[in-house]
Amino acid sequence: MRGARVSLIPVITIEVANDSGDPDWHVSDAALEATIKLCVDICKRNGIDKLNFTGDKSGNLTMHKYFAATGCPGPYLSSKFPYIASEVNKRLGVGITSAVTYSKLSDLVGTKNASITAVFKEKGNLWSSGWHNGVDIAAAANTPIYAAADGVVINTDSVAKNNDGFGNRVILRHADGKATVYAHMIAPAPVKVGQSVKKGQLIGNVGSTGHSTGAHLHFTLIDNYDKKPDIYYKGDLLDPVAVLGLGTLKYNGTAPAAPEQDVNTSGNIRIGDIVQFKGGSVYVSSTAKNATATKGASRCKVSNIYNKGTHKYHLISKDGKGVYGWVNASDIEGAGITPAVSGAASAIKVGDIVQFKGGSVYASASAAKASATRNASRCKVTVTSSGAKHPLHLISEDGKGVYGWVDSANVTK
Repeated sequence: MRGARVSLIPVITIEVANDSGDPDWHVSDAALEATIKLCVDICKRNGIDKLNFTGDKSGNLTMHKYFAATGCPGPYLSSKFPYIASEVNKRLGVGITSAVTYSKLSDLVGTKNASITAVFKEKGNLWSSGWHNGVDIAAAANTPIYAAADGVVINTDSVAKNNDGFGNRVILRHADGKATVYAHMIAPAPVKVGQSVKKGQLIGNVGSTGHSTGAHLHFTLIDNYDKKPDIYYKGDLLDPVAVLGLGTLKYNGTAPAAPEQDVNTSGNIRIGDIVQFKGGSVYVSSTAKNATATKGASRCKVSNIYNKGTHKYHLISKDGKGVYGWVNASDIEGAGITPAVSGAASAIKVGDIVQFKGGSVYASASAAKASATRNASRCKVTVTSSGAKHPLHLISEDGKGVYGWVDSANVTK
């Protein structure tokens, strides 16, 4: 076993045994609790009033890797240092005296053209809990995302590792016991678990991964995170607007309701169509093996189509019946056939390398406005969406920055 070092400057070093190796070098709960108790005892015996973890050499609770070319104590225990300091100080009868200063919400994204599109505890069928556990900040894809405060990275799950709906994400643990969650990022995080970050440091870029209907930052603020370190925990959620403040952000006004669309039963179903879901299984992804829910009949909007999936249509209830997810074509009236990709995209498949001629790039296949304009680029096709306004999702292979949905007229093989 590799020893994980917890150093109390200047002379006391604690070795903590790991119960597993790469990649996290995990430490058992029992070993972590024993470490905390030992730290308390050391502080009492040596007249140390409180532990101060600063994320660098300046504190009196430090890590081996601050002083030597080593990864010790490993990602897992590194992520627990704020918790160790907090618990030791509680048991010593003192608190963490250094207050954490948070950025305004507008400073979390690198653009002035952002707005709040969903608020804390907003009710709706878009969320599995029936309400929203944070705020959504709409911004163009690839917009930089910055840390709200100094903290330690404790989670960087990618959509490939954890298909729970949050997509690529970062969770930071702060010295006051709070945690901040940054979700739906366009790509896996550029920071690593256990890494200390500073307020305003780049930790990712805006995207639409996971359960998302367009490019935005989903931001959750959790109090007393160590009580139950779980992204889904609802007990100590805080309203980010109330705690951080809007800054220059504005709420996105609600547009007048559009005339109700007729239900499409023609079989030529496109993104944006209103369809009749007959009732049945709903899945978390188009390729999921097991259903996450069974829902009754509902009038739904088609929010995405993936023809290569087992469950080809992503639906969202328009009548409050709670459908949100991927469903089988056989459970939609008139959807017994798979619509073909039309025009120039008809011969293009996922995985093809194509030539993007240059033009508008969109955050979703049905977006009304472009999120960026890019020059010509050699790209890989990552997703196709039949019948959509912008049916091809491309990623540059030559570093030209194309990442998003494009019109088939702007693509050649």
